[in-house]
Amino acid sequence: MADSDPPIDIAALQRSGLPSWVTRVIHRERVTSTMDVAREVARAGPEAAVLIIAEAQTAGRGRRGAPWIATRRRGLTFTLLLTPEGGAGPPGLLSLASALSVRAAVAEYCGDAVRTKWPNDVLVSGRKIAGVLIEALPGSGPPGAMSVGIGINVNQTREDLSTIRDRPATSLAIETGRCHDRTTVLWRVLSAFGGLVDSGRRPLNDRVIQQWRSADVCLGAKLRVRAEGREFGAVGRGITDEGLLVVNGEDNATRALASGEVQVVVDHSL
Repeated sequence: MADSDPPIDIAALQRSGLPSWVTRVIHRERVTSTMDVAREVARAGPEAAVLIIAEAQTAGRGRRGAPWIATRRRGLTFTLLLTPEGGAGPPGLLSLASALSVRAAVAEYCGDAVRTKWPNDVLVSGRKIAGVLIEALPGSGPPGAMSVGIGINVNQTREDLSTIRDRPATSLAIETGRCHDRTTVLWRVLSAFGGLVDSGRRPLNDRVIQQWRSADVCLGAKLRVRAEGREFGAVGRGITDEGLLVVNGEDNATRALASGEVQVVVDHSL
């Protein structure tokens, strides 16, 4: 990694215009995880929304504790610490809104190839380019406080991503053949997120559901699902108005899942 790779330009980010409810920006060169910093900030007292950005993480993680690998100053790793007015609302919808915000930003570079995969992954032509981690903070902050952790592969090379073995991964640089300004990518995510939540930082349910259904890679697809303590095959049938994933299992039973892991099955015989 070249030391010449520039850091996030906080002054430029603020000049471009952050959502009005962002009360503070914390920018650090290296942390264990931006989610860890969010917990520390939450303990200090309520704030509407704090944006926490790190150039590198030593212990970044995704869903179910999986590590999130991000080369210093090549990816985006940040957390929004939110204290929604009147409570957080359904966490599933916040998760969907966060992934849709990333999709909107990535689509500026990659077009219609960008899709979302329940509950909060962003894919380009089937390869993961970003992920979201949502954590409630009971006992670590004000009531209803939520951390939205986002990791986006921006300027990573194939070599940078070569240690990821469990899923195909990609980056904006790989998909477009050139590097991109990470500050601009971050601003686009935040701008899109601002359009999916109200002034109290709660998801605009109808807008979130409509956008997700238009980008859902699971809809009608063959899936491998890990949920309810087991793994099974299923076909995706979309999401409910609360953001639950609806699947038809191999036993022909229809289930609405609030949590779980989903993999799209690719038929290599075609």
